[in-house]
Amino acid sequence: MLRNKLHFYLIISFVFSFGCQDSAIVSSGIISKDTLVDILADMHVIEASFALGHLDSSSNGIKPENVNKAVLEKYSISRSRFDTSYNYYISKPKEFNQIYDEVINKLSQKQARVNK
Repeated sequence: MLRNKLHFYLIISFVFSFGCQDSAIVSSGIISKDTLVDILADMHVIEASFALGHLDSSSNGIKPENVNKAVLEKYSISRSRFDTSYNYYISKPKEFNQIYDEVINKLSQKQARVNK
């Protein structure tokens, strides 16, 4: 009887110790949150620069439709890896909101530096 209880508690503690690590461990191939924040912030800056007329494709060789490709190349991330990672985080709304909060903070910091 005591042996069965011991086995039960070991199994329960094993399940909880590995079951609670889901948010700490990112699946293989998934871009880290920090890198995703940097990528998304860069994408938004370049897209906004095109939209506001601050950039044109003749001066930098990047066409508006290829902005995301250029940013992904900067970080050596394939489109499929980015899409997989993006979909991974979208499926976790709380984490995705945290990521976008960080993107907004990063963009606000960049804007503050420009406005100095």
